[in-house]
Amino acid sequence: MFEDEGVPDTTGQARPADPAAGPDASPGTGRPGRFTPDQPGETLGGTDAEIHLREVVRTIAADLVDDPGAVAVASKSRDQTVYLNLRVADGELGKVIGRQGRTARAIRTAAQIAGARHDVRVSLDIEG
Repeated sequence: MFEDEGVPDTTGQARPADPAAGPDASPGTGRPGRFTPDQPGETLGGTDAEIHLREVVRTIAADLVDDPGAVAVASKSRDQTVYLNLRVADGELGKVIGRQGRTARAIRTAAQIAGARHDVRVSLDIEG
């Protein structure tokens, strides 16, 4: 339901639409577009595969930890391989790795499946 002055939030109160959020902004979430730099100094960019893979890994990791704002994913691409580096807070590292590395293995598998859609290989490093 849309009102003239903005998009209503979950409380039913209308709030103004954010023109600075851009076309990729998710309505009602209050966060800017999906593809934002992880750390100051990083820029948007990379191939479509890099952007997609960063978002996949960031989404999964953010759902696992208590502080999703501390999740950062950097990427670089060489030949047909995308190298991802997932950084989380030190106290959250165990949640991302899981028992005997099962959760980390599952994240790597999901990233490899997403990479296959772009015909690239994926390497994921996890740091605390």
